[in-house]
Amino acid sequence: MRIITTTSCVIFCIFLLISDGNPGISHISKTTIGRVEWVRLPQFNLKLEARIDTGARNCSLHSFNEKEKEINGIKYVEFSTLDAKNKEIRLKAKIVKMKTIKSTGGSFQRRYVIKSKVVLGKESKEVFITLNDRSHLEYRFLVGRNLLRGKFVVDVSHSHLLER
Repeated sequence: MRIITTTSCVIFCIFLLISDGNPGISHISKTTIGRVEWVRLPQFNLKLEARIDTGARNCSLHSFNEKEKEINGIKYVEFSTLDAKNKEIRLKAKIVKMKTIKSTGGSFQRRYVIKSKVVLGKESKEVFITLNDRSHLEYRFLVGRNLLRGKFVVDVSHSHLLER
């Protein structure tokens, strides 16, 4: 029979608080965010309400009227999106790659992928962003794991935890 000391109990309780009872998982230095938060894309002078999606690999931005252009041998995409006040704005970004996506219905879509800095709370990171028509969805920006990984814990029972 083992004797558990008071010190051992205190250390174990601290571990449970830090890890939320999940061995090996510590989010003591991670920021808790809700299922919806505000993001900024400084390159485009854009601030949008975004859906947090831990199931999505990459971030996604609503776009329409996309036109590919080549300037000095570099390929760009010009596209329209809507700002937070539903005003249509025209943007331009360097094309990083094209991605073929299979929808849940089985059809295939080719999407532009750009790279841009995204600011979520105090964190800022340059990430890949897929451009696609999100007009049928509530949020114009989707935050994926490429922005969340290592920095955030998502509490789906809340929204707007970063800006109240």
